[in-house]
Amino acid sequence: MPKLISDLYAKSEQLKGKNLYFVLLLIFIIGLPLGIVIGNFTNKLLIKDETSTTDTNIDNTVPEDGHFEGKVVYVDPKLNPNDEISYALADDNGKQIVLLSAKDQKLLVVEGLHVTVYGTMKKTKDGKQDVLMVEKVIARNK
Repeated sequence: MPKLISDLYAKSEQLKGKNLYFVLLLIFIIGLPLGIVIGNFTNKLLIKDETSTTDTNIDNTVPEDGHFEGKVVYVDPKLNPNDEISYALADDNGKQIVLLSAKDQKLLVVEGLHVTVYGTMKKTKDGKQDVLMVEKVIARNK
């Protein structure tokens, strides 16, 4: 086997001009369709394994176990200046479900993702809106 490889290398070193052009063209013609076929095959294989079969039903009532499902979206902190709230949970239509607050950066990490958030409900300092004090976040594949 090493002799075959060294012979192939020696022959490829001697290619010049039109012969080199035709060999490179042949490699391109064979390699391009092969790459496309392999790329499509692996893409379809990965998509099949990642699809989620869970159905997310979102309602605006406070669940007993303290969790909500939806997409974490950024909201202007100037809307709630006393509470410094920068995130909210929205449903698939973009309608706000609940404001979110956390002591650490977990909401920043999952911004824009579909998640399930767990925590306890509190009121804003002015008492007008509910805020979920997030304790745990689970990112969901949608």
